[in-house]
Amino acid sequence: TSNQMLTSMALLLLLSFILPFASSSSYKSNVYKYTGCIDECSNSACPSGHRKYTDWIQLGSTDSYGQSYSFCGWVWQERCKCNACAEGYFDSLTDCTACPGGTFQSNYAQTSCDACPSGSRSNSDSASTGCTPCSAGTYAALTTCDACPQGTYSADGAALCGPCSSGKYATGGQANDCNSCGAGRYVTDITASECSTCQAGRYSSGAANALCTPCSAGSYSDAEASQCSACTAGTYSLGDAATCSPCPAGTYSPDGSAACFPCGAGTWSDEGSSGCTACVAGKYRLAQTDGCGVCTAGKYNSEEGRSSCSICSNGKYSALQSETVGATGCTDCEAGKTSLGNAAACDNCASGKYTGSPGATVCSNCGRGKYSTNVEPSVSCTDCADGKSSVGGSSDCYDTLTDFSICGEHPVNDNVVDNRCKFYFEQDWTTISEGEDSPFNNTCATTLVCQFEEETLYDTYNLMCSECAEGKIALGYNDVALGSCSSGQYPTKCIDPASLSTCIPEDNLVDHDCEYFYDGSWVEKDGGESSPHPEICTSYSVCSASFETLNSEFWITCSSCADGYLSYVEAVGDDTPGTCTHVDEAGQSHSNVAISFCYSTTEYNMCPVTSAGCTYLGEAPFGGERSAGITAPNYGTCKSWELISKETSTIGSTSHTIACTECKDGLTPGDFFSYNGRRMIGSCYSAAMDSESANYKTCVADNAANDPHGKSVSCNYLSNPPNGTEQWVQVERGESAPTDLYTGCSSFRLCESRTTPTATNMTFMCAVCKDDHTPTYNNATAGSCGSQGNFPSYCDYQGTPTEAPTVAPTPTPTDPPTSAPTPTPTPPVNHVSNFMIWLSNLVTTHFELFLGVLALIIILVGMGIYKCYHRDKFRDRFDSDGERGSSLWSFDARDMDRAMNRQQSGRSGFTQTSNTLRAAGSQELPLMRGGTRGGGGGGALDDDDEEEWIERTDPSGKKYFEHARTRRATWTDHRIKEDASLSIGSGDRGSGGG
Repeated sequence: TSNQMLTSMALLLLLSFILPFASSSSYKSNVYKYTGCIDECSNSACPSGHRKYTDWIQLGSTDSYGQSYSFCGWVWQERCKCNACAEGYFDSLTDCTACPGGTFQSNYAQTSCDACPSGSRSNSDSASTGCTPCSAGTYAALTTCDACPQGTYSADGAALCGPCSSGKYATGGQANDCNSCGAGRYVTDITASECSTCQAGRYSSGAANALCTPCSAGSYSDAEASQCSACTAGTYSLGDAATCSPCPAGTYSPDGSAACFPCGAGTWSDEGSSGCTACVAGKYRLAQTDGCGVCTAGKYNSEEGRSSCSICSNGKYSALQSETVGATGCTDCEAGKTSLGNAAACDNCASGKYTGSPGATVCSNCGRGKYSTNVEPSVSCTDCADGKSSVGGSSDCYDTLTDFSICGEHPVNDNVVDNRCKFYFEQDWTTISEGEDSPFNNTCATTLVCQFEEETLYDTYNLMCSECAEGKIALGYNDVALGSCSSGQYPTKCIDPASLSTCIPEDNLVDHDCEYFYDGSWVEKDGGESSPHPEICTSYSVCSASFETLNSEFWITCSSCADGYLSYVEAVGDDTPGTCTHVDEAGQSHSNVAISFCYSTTEYNMCPVTSAGCTYLGEAPFGGERSAGITAPNYGTCKSWELISKETSTIGSTSHTIACTECKDGLTPGDFFSYNGRRMIGSCYSAAMDSESANYKTCVADNAANDPHGKSVSCNYLSNPPNGTEQWVQVERGESAPTDLYTGCSSFRLCESRTTPTATNMTFMCAVCKDDHTPTYNNATAGSCGSQGNFPSYCDYQGTPTEAPTVAPTPTPTDPPTSAPTPTPTPPVNHVSNFMIWLSNLVTTHFELFLGVLALIIILVGMGIYKCYHRDKFRDRFDSDGERGSSLWSFDARDMDRAMNRQQSGRSGFTQTSNTLRAAGSQELPLMRGGTRGGGGGGALDDDDEEEWIERTDPSGKKYFEHARTRRATWTDHRIKEDASLSIGSGDRGSGGG
């Protein structure tokens, strides 16, 4: 039947796809190579390393080596598809044969096998892809690894076994190395099966010992010793000994001695002594007799073996301990006492004196700032309390100075000690005597005592000003450290900051020079000259001050500008002496920067006449470039400006970058953009951000003032319909607000305006409901509508009035959308998985039908390939007749003529819509039509179209048209417009052709 025929054809086709992929383990899977065109496929036709696999290849396919072939030129010829021999096999010309034992092959498509490396093997007929190294203790014998014989060993992968070295042995099959004899044992024959033991008096310490070593003199050993032991003190040996002998009486020996030594004078010993006994401390010996004598009172002996006793020195004493125990040393007098020597007791120090440690020979006077008040033993003097001091040897203390507006008199009126005050003033120490005024002359609020020196004739106060008086600033800080005063923290001179608007005048024949930081550089002024900005800078700071004998120099910066002025801050330069610190409006301190100059908020209404050019930030026409002396592009809408940066070229010209910081009253900032991390105003609109206007019932309502620069506009309204959820609803320009707000809201508030280079998005909330409507207040916030419960999100005509919530619930959503809502994505459907399940069920239940469908699909695919081939042939003939493809950039009047001729002759190459011309199979082309409304000739342009399309000329002089809103350019329209004789259908406006 026809059904059976279709089934048979499908089976044959299916087998033709399946059989080529069948392979055995001797072939490399999916690695094949095509032969050239030959009369018949056979093994002899396959290249080396390959055997016949199938005699059919697919047209245009590529083999595993990257070669692609087409059909053969002769009908009786064909190409063979040969499979590569797998790893472990080689091409034996008749088949892929397994590598024999002792060989291997790690690559495919090979004609031979490689011999195993030395020390490795492979099994016979195992088709080995690599060889196995022999393990330690064996050696390689082609296909096996045999054990090493007795007396030899081998490591992993060894080809042969090596003999044992001296002092080692092996029993056979030994791995890596032979066995070593342990310490105290040895072996002389490498064929021996065990080691011998060392005899007493000898030893072996290594692991592989062929002999035992005799012990040296002064040592001994037991049998099977790994080392010799040293003879203990009091014994000795002559060598090769099993034991040591004791020393005789009157002699001694230390550990490891080969002989004994006689005792010296004043010592003696018994048999087996390790040393001679000397007289103990506190005793002495006159001759070599038994026993030692005891030292008498007042004398001592601190060392053993002495022949006499020593006498105690001053500040010490001693006494006889007993008849048998003498003094081993003299005792120091306790602290606070002393003696002249040989004394039974020590005397107490007198009043006002002390001994700081035991054993003192005399008592010392208390020093400056200390005192003692009793005649008991004094071990030290007491420090005077804070703010007090004393002269040497005093029994009490006096008060020190606290007020340094003058240097006060010393309280001890004995003309022995005077006060002396040293102030660190103008970077140098200034010393004044008692009764003289401070050099700070009441400009210092607090004076700090850095160091108080109690000298023989002076109480010296080393002083620094720790804080200037109220209304004064420091003119330089200390460059030295002393005592408790660190460097760089204390003013060396205090002045009125306002006085620095003029450089310090000359005083006491000292010339003053001031360096003012102004407009990015340091400007030098002589004493008495005004600063570069004396009126608009209201306060100054001092970076550095240097005071010399005849000349002083100060580096000064402006620290604050007058009201109504802004400050421009820039770096002062790395070579500036001292440290310049600027405190910004947020209270943050910055080093090495300062106010360069002060300027008014309206100073940049016009680009400065001294500027090399100004860049006003923002999108044109709000921003742009301006030459010196030209007003700002946003002059009419911006209220105040800020100088963002200025750059000075190598020739000294300075360019400025300026931003608008506040729109004029009644205007709303918009088109915000980021510049160096700051949010900048990009334009000022006529609608105020906080205005409430019923005009916003419709999104912008085509109001040009609210549609800047031809951008597209969309609006978001906060809406909460009855029984609904509060949400943002987006409408496009010209569309009305949501119905519930449109009918119930009396006026709207513009909360926020967000812009991109091509679009503006405005956010609105209802400001007030109509009188006969009840408000439901907002949860969400946005822009200037930043509080919850103040703006109705729904105005209910029938509802009951509700009060604004005191605590609004969590807003949902919290932010208005910046663009059209994005639909929630749904999980992707796995069509491939579903199809495979369906196909499996179909094959299982309708196998014959499946084969028939498969055959039909294959036939249809073949027909499609045939049609594509003839279509390409037809296209080649069509192109050879001179026809050209059309595109936006190659379409001209001649293309139009051919298009119209084709349309009239039935070959429709182009189609026309109302405003576009479409090339067949390509994109729509904008069509501009000449003429006027209602007239003849070409189709008339709409008034809106004429306003939106602008005629321009490119750099080569060729004219084209540009759309004012989208900025799209076209030359095609220009050619159509010039060809007045061209008529395309009938227009939908006027009586002429389209």
